[in-house]
Parts: sequence; C-alpha cells; structure tokens
Amino acid sequence: MGAEERKTKADISAAMKRYNLLRGILAVWIVFGHCSDYMTVPPGILFWVKRFNLVCVGIFFFLSGFGLEHSLQTKKDYLRFFLLRKCGGLFLMAVVQYIFGELGCYAMHYYVPYKNIRDLLHRFASGVNWFVWELMLFYLLFFLTARFIRQRHIRMGVMLILCIAVIAVLRRMGAGNSWYYSSLAFPAGMGLRICRDELEKRIRFWPAILILLSAAALFGLPAFLIRDDGLLSVYGKNLFCVFTALCGTVILTKLPLKGKLPAFLSKISPEIFLYQFSAASFMLIYAQHHRWTERGYGFVLCNVLLTLVLAVVFCGLRLLITKGFRRLRKKTDGGMHSAQERT
Repeated sequence: MGAEERKTKADISAAMKRYNLLRGILAVWIVFGHCSDYMTVPPGILFWVKRFNLVCVGIFFFLSGFGLEHSLQTKKDYLRFFLLRKCGGLFLMAVVQYIFGELGCYAMHYYVPYKNIRDLLHRFASGVNWFVWELMLFYLLFFLTARFIRQRHIRMGVMLILCIAVIAVLRRMGAGNSWYYSSLAFPAGMGLRICRDELEKRIRFWPAILILLSAAALFGLPAFLIRDDGLLSVYGKNLFCVFTALCGTVILTKLPLKGKLPAFLSKISPEIFLYQFSAASFMLIYAQHHRWTERGYGFVLCNVLLTLVLAVVFCGLRLLITKGFRRLRKKTDGGMHSAQERT
C-alpha cells in the first residue's frame, strides 16, 4: 500500500487504539452514574449521567469484541489456554476484590455472617460487578465459536444469534435490565474487525457520521421514552449502543487522541469497575457511623476518589504479580532449554 493510499484510507485499527484510551474515562463516568443511587439529595445531572451508563458499558463490550477478533486473526495459537488466561484471570480478580471488600467491612464493624455455602456463593456472585460475569460468558462463547467455526462471517452471525439468545434467557430469568441493554455491542465489535478491510475502502467521514447518528437517534429515542422492559425498549437500547459505538469509531479515525492521563486511567479501568462497589460499601458504612445523612456531591466525589485510590493500588499489585510470573516463566523456559542443549 502506497503512502498516498494510506493517507486517504480510513484506519479503523488506529481508531480503535485511540478508543481503548477512553476505557478509564468511561469507567469513571459509570462510577459517577452509580453514585447517584447513594445520594439522599436530588442527583441533578448525575441522573442523566446514569442514563447513559449503558452506552459506556456497550462501548466496553464493543472494544472487547473487536480486540478478541483482532488477536485471533493476528496472534499465533491465540486460543491456547484462552479460557484460563481470560476467564481465569477475571475470576481471580473478582475473588480478590470480594475478599478485600468483606475484610474491609469487617474491619469497619459491619459484618453479616454466612448462613451456609449457598449463601456465600450467592453473596459472592451478587457482590461482584455483573459486567465481569457477562464478559466471562462472552469470552466463553467467543472461544467456542472460534474453535469450531473457521469462516469469519459465519462465526460473526452465530455470535450474533447467541447474544440474542443470551438477552432472551437473561430477561426470562429476571436478571437486572443492565445485564442485557448493551449485549449486542460485543458481536458488533467482532463484526467491525471481520469487515474492517472492506469498510476502510468505503468509509467517507461525513456520510458515515450522519448515517450512524441518525440510526442511533432512531433507535435511542423510543428506547429511552418507553419505560417498560418490552422488546422494543430492550433491542432499541442495544442498537442505540451499537450505532453510538460505531459513530465513535468513525470520529476517532479523524480525531487524534493521546495523553498520559487517559492511558493511565485505561490501564486501571478493570479495577475501577471492580472496586467501585467496595468503595461504595466503605463510604456508606462510614456515613452510617458518622451520621452523614445528607449525602450530596461531596459524598459522590469522596466515593469516586476512593475508587481511584483502590484501583491504583490493586492494579499495581496485579501488574507486579504478573511481571513476577513472567520472569519465573522465562527462567523456567530458559533452564529447560539449557538442559536440552546439554543433553
């Protein structure tokens, strides 16, 4: 590809790298939205911030779908130990967060004993951010489809059908609506990577923006106006997330995004997702002990800052442990290689 062609061609992969820098900012947005639930005064603007939490979650699913598909196509033996690396890593992070939260509550003299093993498992499942469990489910579905379906477009179609089935099952089970308002963004991210080359040749910035914004408005307007949990509302919100995420991709093909702060927040975004509820529990216990009855924006700010502090600490521990395991693995591999050479 010549230099002139690269300049005129929309670079979706570069746009998605910039998109990944927004992970931390989107995670902080979600924390602010959740904090409106803890306020005892009118939430004001935070009411609208929370309404758009589903879009932020949808963008996370969208980026995950694109990233997994990209790695599958570019990395050798990517599926080897996939579930152990992806699901196992997430599960371990969830366990650490839950234990820390329970110990923290106990230290603050707020502890409810477990009745039995079933009660422990139920409280563990409900005490960890639901996003973690759904993302692990998508990892599993991605692994199965990638393992058994070679044709990319067929795999994309199967994944779409599976995600629609997930939405139906979650609605039937009575799971919270946040579980299924953004789910279709995951196969949309996969589809963008699968169709990347064809789309890059055809994308024209302004027509694409107008089409995607119109589509988002078309599905978003009735989805937000309808208050029940019917099919029109559920799939309207899902499609609103999909077209908003795609619109962001097109914008980022033209808008350069960089900086140390977005990169730093992006790195700690998994911990922001996890530890926001630990921080909220600690803040609510503190408010109860100190009779902080009028919880307004000061309470929200303290909650967000505590979340960020916990995220930094536990992200640092995660990276330190990961680095140690990599060094140990290199030493082990190097020792085995040396032994083979001597024999």
